Amino acid sequence: MIMSGFAGILGEIPSEIRKNKVMKMLNVLEYRGENKEMITSFKNITMGINPFNNKLKSFEQNLRPYVNERKNLLLVGDVSIFNIQELRKYLNDRGHDLMTWDDEEIILHLFEEGGVDSLEMINGYYSFVIYDSNSDYIIGARDPFGVKPFYYHFNENDMIFSSELKGLLASGLVKKNVNINTLNLFLVLQYPPEPESMVENVYRLPGGHCIVYDGKVSKVSQFKNFEFGLKSNKLIKEEIPEKTRELFIKSIEDQLKTSNRPGAFLSSGIDSASVVANIKNLYEPDIPTFSAGFHSPRFDELEFIKKFVSDLGILNYQLIISTNTIKQNHDKFFWYLDEPVADPSAFGLYMVASLAKDHVDTVFSGEGADEFFGGYNIYQEPLALNKVKRVPRPFLNNTMKVLNLFPKHIKGKNFLKRALTPLSKRYYGNAYIFSPEEKDKLLVSNYRKSDALNNKFTPIYDEISSYDEVSAMQYIDMKTWMAGDIMVKADRMLSANSLKLCAPFLNQDLCEWAVNLPRQWRVSNKETKIALRKAMNTTLPKESSSRKKLGFPVPTDYWFDGEFLKWTKEILLSKESEQFFKITEIERLISEHESKTKLNGRKLWTILTFILWNHFVLKR
Repeated sequence: MIMSGFAGILGEIPSEIRKNKVMKMLNVLEYRGENKEMITSFKNITMGINPFNNKLKSFEQNLRPYVNERKNLLLVGDVSIFNIQELRKYLNDRGHDLMTWDDEEIILHLFEEGGVDSLEMINGYYSFVIYDSNSDYIIGARDPFGVKPFYYHFNENDMIFSSELKGLLASGLVKKNVNINTLNLFLVLQYPPEPESMVENVYRLPGGHCIVYDGKVSKVSQFKNFEFGLKSNKLIKEEIPEKTRELFIKSIEDQLKTSNRPGAFLSSGIDSASVVANIKNLYEPDIPTFSAGFHSPRFDELEFIKKFVSDLGILNYQLIISTNTIKQNHDKFFWYLDEPVADPSAFGLYMVASLAKDHVDTVFSGEGADEFFGGYNIYQEPLALNKVKRVPRPFLNNTMKVLNLFPKHIKGKNFLKRALTPLSKRYYGNAYIFSPEEKDKLLVSNYRKSDALNNKFTPIYDEISSYDEVSAMQYIDMKTWMAGDIMVKADRMLSANSLKLCAPFLNQDLCEWAVNLPRQWRVSNKETKIALRKAMNTTLPKESSSRKKLGFPVPTDYWFDGEFLKWTKEILLSKESEQFFKITEIERLISEHESKTKLNGRKLWTILTFILWNHFVLKR
């Protein structure tokens, strides 16, 4: 039930060579399980897993990955099921003979019973591959939230798959070329969005999708999607908070049942506070909590957290992150990160996970609450812009012409410009680091791709043309930001420390409920996450349930100073950097930052992230 690393090759490569390559792939994923590879070969497939110690007994009995009774289905994967008792009863009632309590065995029998359609019955996180020896094909699938990763690559007729990108790279079958399209998207978004990766011809299976491959043809299809407003929640408004609380508590209860030595991450926001406070009411003994802060008071949440844990009477471990911490740990951090995610909070997450691993095996966290319940402050923008849009368009256009004569920073100019811009041209998700124009100036010509952003987002916006703007923004973030940033950093940083993630907000029943809440129960002019805040009114202190979103603020602008800036300059202006970026543009960004003309901390961190990822992962 704790994460496992898996890898495999299907194709015409000789069996012994396949086995050797799969072993190398598993070796680099040793932290995702025990360093005890379990590998099997059958016909033209070899696949294996690094199981965690609570699964070793089952594996040693078989000396291979999971097999069904008829011996025609083999499975490797990373599976964590929370409604396992319900599924066992379902399978027992239909005559299945279950030999273990392992989650993977449940998946195999569900697949026997109902194929891909049975995946919708699972409340949990998973990424797996099943090989059917009768039909000689494989099917891979990933949970609807994309919690567990799945990478794959085709080398002529060979399919290589793994839990992580570095697993594929270790096979020696993947050319280590940077994906130009993804690099262009990364510089704008701060992460590489699915389904492509930062390496050319390496793909990620999106959450809620499966892939079938028969040795010649592959097909990717979606089996689960969360769509806004498909169902009508007919409860009266007084019942909405109660139903929200009921589903959330049920999710926590289910996840606690499968958790060994649980703990929780705690920030000053309502998401993690809701998780911790409700666990406190459900679980004995009290679980430890873990928090990180910074030397800058403006970015430090620890004082608020100290009061919160004191009021609840729970244990909280804290650490302070400095630029020295980054310098001392950057090599391990970027190796474990696997793909370049330039979200500066990822490093904080890595360090607080390092703190937690000495005390717990499972960490509860608040991922998903913002995307599903409407928690980001930017979601209020369409409501504010609506007032401006009521003004006749010719008047607004003329006003904009006048404002264009004034400097960029003139008050109200950007707000009016956004009001006149369609959502599909102004919102690309929660992070926006370099504008397309800035990105094109930064990249050397052979790495520039000007149409990358439109090509990525236009099809998603076409899917949701009937959505109101708030729901559209949430959907965009679910499909891009949550999948490419939030879940990547959570999985990689916890896996790096051999910790299991439990995210109670990422529960199918709860999320189906959330996306069908009326917009006014998600976001208003004055408030975000309205249903969740009201649901937690009786559980949390008022200062927690009403606290505005801070989003684990990180002082990147303060980091790039003094000794740390001197250290990063050597990297930013190096030959390795020059391969991708115009050094004159980086020098300009540094100069502006040093003179305080512009604070370019996030831009510099984004460039630094790519260069160090290239060094520690791609070129390793």
